[in-house]
Amino acid sequence: GYTLSTPTTAKFIKVTFNNKQLSTTSEYYAEIGEVTITDPTAVIEVTHTPLTVSDFSSQDGVNLASEAIDLDNTSFWKTIDSVGQTTESILLDLSSTKAISKLRLRPASGATDFFPTDFSIYAGDDPFNLTLAKTVTNYTTIDPLFNDFSFTEANGRYVKINAKTRLNSGSYSLKLAEISVIGTNASVAIPVTLNSVSSTESTNPSSNA
Repeated sequence: GYTLSTPTTAKFIKVTFNNKQLSTTSEYYAEIGEVTITDPTAVIEVTHTPLTVSDFSSQDGVNLASEAIDLDNTSFWKTIDSVGQTTESILLDLSSTKAISKLRLRPASGATDFFPTDFSIYAGDDPFNLTLAKTVTNYTTIDPLFNDFSFTEANGRYVKINAKTRLNSGSYSLKLAEISVIGTNASVAIPVTLNSVSSTESTNPSSNA
């Protein structure tokens, strides 16, 4: 693709170019398969799917790690109970490299006391060598529905959360109802129509571009 050095506001865009000689026929011509014009400022926020659990530290056997991404707010992932504080983790696979800039975490219903308050978010293409994207400490403004954690946009196929367990009723554990991985799609195509063309073949009209 080609990027303008300075963004420009305009109604019309004209492309001029030299044709080339085809060695087998000695004819000069040019072909363009597709023309797409995008606005880099028109950023669309998207929730990445599909999403699968690639790995996790523990689950209690009833409330599985996969329930943190099942789009069901009534189910949840619960780590095993421990007599001491531990760091639990969940590794998510987006199936391909995506732009990632936010995680949205939903507590288990009526269980904000099990929501992590100290955790780190990692992203990258190598699940064994991820880059730290954000660290959260002493998070206390827990919303029962949505808790958004934004960070500088990173590209990666995998997202990992490392979180310290919380003390509740004499043991340490965590509960999460839903994890959403959110990013942006900055390549938004602008609708265009063909105004004029210098020449075209009848079998391959310029409108095909």
